[in-house]
Amino acid sequence: MIECMTFSTANEFGDALVDYHRMRYRLFIEREGWDIPHFDNLEYDQFDTPATVYLIKRRPETGEVMGGMRLIPTTQPYLAEHVWPNIIQTRPIPKDPKVWEGTRMSAAPELSTEERRQTLGEIGVAFVEFLLGVGADRVIFEMPPKLLEFQSSANPEFIEKLGEPITLEDGTLLVGGWVHLSDKTLAAYRAGSGIEGNIVAYPKARIPYRKAA
Repeated sequence: MIECMTFSTANEFGDALVDYHRMRYRLFIEREGWDIPHFDNLEYDQFDTPATVYLIKRRPETGEVMGGMRLIPTTQPYLAEHVWPNIIQTRPIPKDPKVWEGTRMSAAPELSTEERRQTLGEIGVAFVEFLLGVGADRVIFEMPPKLLEFQSSANPEFIEKLGEPITLEDGTLLVGGWVHLSDKTLAAYRAGSGIEGNIVAYPKARIPYRKAA
């Protein structure tokens, strides 16, 4: 299962959210060497807020965080809007309750190749399942051009490129794209990961998002 939480419901899941930030530190700071905020072996930025929804996978036997991601509705401040606004070139910057952004989708660096593939696949299913549940119809991602090309070739009917690649200060190339969300998208992601049925575990307390009209 993939656990779904916000700041206000994280207490229902023990240390999962803190351990997700620790995992991000090991991956993005220690291994990848990103120059981004961190403190006490926790990686975070200005988009980790009470409005953020986290999807986290833990190892059932130990509770170890294996991977996760965060989702932010574009009605709230989000990364593409404030950090890389030029990554969305084909249309105005979205501010729409039906459009969300997905970032920090990642798997723990200690995982085997197979565990990493399965973990990311399950998180992919979970974000589609969750976003359909709140009435979203698109989710924005920023990724390397080769990854977007791969995603587009695997799911051409769901993936849309939002412009040409941009070059970051360190020379990294990034391109914006979004996934069109529907029951067909969810079926395709489930088939690709070998998952049947719902995978998201919700907190007892209400997630602070209702289905967008």
